[in-house]
Amino acid sequence: MYFMEKRKIVRSGNTSHTIALPIHWIRKNDLGKGSFIDISENEFGELILATEKTDEKIEKNKLIVIKIDGGDFNKTRLELIHAYYRDYKTIQLEGKDINKVYEKIILEIKTLIGLDIIEKNQDSIIIKNFSSEDEELSPRILMRKMDIGIRSMFDSIRVFFESGLTNDDLFELKSTKEQNERIYSLMRKTILKCIENPHLLRKYQVSFHQLSKDKMIAGMFNNISSMLESIGSSFLYLEHKKKDMEIIREIFDSIEKEFVELMSIMRYKNYKDVFDIITKHDSKKTSWDSSIKRMNNPIMIESMTFLIVINDILHKLAFEIIE
Repeated sequence: MYFMEKRKIVRSGNTSHTIALPIHWIRKNDLGKGSFIDISENEFGELILATEKTDEKIEKNKLIVIKIDGGDFNKTRLELIHAYYRDYKTIQLEGKDINKVYEKIILEIKTLIGLDIIEKNQDSIIIKNFSSEDEELSPRILMRKMDIGIRSMFDSIRVFFESGLTNDDLFELKSTKEQNERIYSLMRKTILKCIENPHLLRKYQVSFHQLSKDKMIAGMFNNISSMLESIGSSFLYLEHKKKDMEIIREIFDSIEKEFVELMSIMRYKNYKDVFDIITKHDSKKTSWDSSIKRMNNPIMIESMTFLIVINDILHKLAFEIIE
């Protein structure tokens, strides 16, 4: 539970001041007379208190047992995802019906980065969450991985306008989209871990405000990735040499360029450039809506719709970057 209280500053000697720490925080962190705490200041001038035993306490959070009864995989799936997000290092599934859902468990584990089955017997499975040990999983690093994945999807789709898409191209798109979904799940877990353990903010050099923005942006990345995979699925059934495809190519190129520009703005913090992108959004959308009305092919209309959805996401992303 989070709390906010006002505490009066008391002068202590000629050069320092003190405040009383809340007793429930002291008890929760097993502190007492003579204990030490770490004090740091974030970019907003706020002081962050962290106990020296934080890492030791994290280690205790380490095993969760999930009961499987009756082969109800939906319940098991939700509990498994919960254990993953809560960063349990060992997840033990138990129950006489475990073999009924084993294959589904395997498929679910593949969607979550860092989970591996290390032991299985007749009525139990032990899963290790190796991602909880990774020291390089900062939200910014994970967001950069999603950015790279989306750029590769743009590259894969661009091939269509030259030679058309094949089933192999579509398989690559689906694989990249699934990888982005796994990274997004891992990022949500990392952000939750940071919120619950504020000392990690210093480690990753990030604030609570930035974490909130990163989560929103990563969610938009995940949606763009899904839309690009849907576009690839539509393009598989279109003839790339058709005259009307020039309109779709123009829109596709515009959206790809805007995505790259927004990533550059976010990386180099040249925020004034984002206003040009925002002001052009409505006029572009109006023009593209008119183009849809002139189309007769349902698959082309579907493709255009997906592109316009991505354009709307980029518009929201632009606002999120500058807020």
